[in-house]
Formats: sequence, structure tokens, C-alpha cells
Amino acid sequence: MIKDIFMIIELVQTNGPDDFEFPELKKRAKESSRASKTKHYKALSHGKEVAFVSLERWPEFNQMVVYEIFVPFSIRQQGVGTAVLNEIEHISAREGLADIRLRPSPLDTDITKAALIDWYKKRGYDCDTSV
Repeated sequence: MIKDIFMIIELVQTNGPDDFEFPELKKRAKESSRASKTKHYKALSHGKEVAFVSLERWPEFNQMVVYEIFVPFSIRQQGVGTAVLNEIEHISAREGLADIRLRPSPLDTDITKAALIDWYKKRGYDCDTSV
């Protein structure tokens, strides 16, 4: 499949797993932890669910923390994760949060931690283990 390099992503805040239709995303939303500042989102492309996202905003530290970007197995390797990360970067910039922090950790066995860290590094991130 050809990657959509112009994929437009919209993040929509959810109230819980029942807001998802895609079974893998619903399952991920059920399993994901949530603290007082944590917000969960469904990422939409052309109105279709393509990812689950978990974020926190820390304006007092000028930071956005990315806890999870989960793309269902059937649509991986098509540019979805990159498009979601780009939208997170745009939101962070609009909100004046200059620092995006993350700590890559695989959510399933289809990717290793080393491969995930490499994916983020290729996109300019210094992977933080202290988040």
C-alpha cells in the first residue's frame, strides 16, 4: 500500500473505551492507565479511527508528555504513526508547549523496544527514560 504522505489527523478526546469502534483501539483504551492530567484521544484520518493516543499537558513545565501512540497492526507501516506524531507536535506548538517528552515502550510483541526507540530517533526525538 502507498503511504499517504499528506495524511491529515484529527485528535478527538474520548470519555472511555466505548468511544472507540475499532476493536484493537477499544482494547488499548481499556488497558491504558489514566492519571488526573492524562487525556485519551482517538486519532481520525478522513473520519476513520487510526490510532489511540494518551497525552498529558504540563504547562507549568512547558511540556507535553506522550504516553502512548497505538496504531492497529493492520494499518501499521503506512505513515499513520508519523502523521499522529506530527499532529501532536502541531497541538503542542499551538498551546505553547515547547518540550515534548516520551519514553518509548512497546505495547505488543510486534515491535521491539530498540526498534521503537529507533523510530522516534529518526523523527528527531531523544528518547527519555525518566518520564
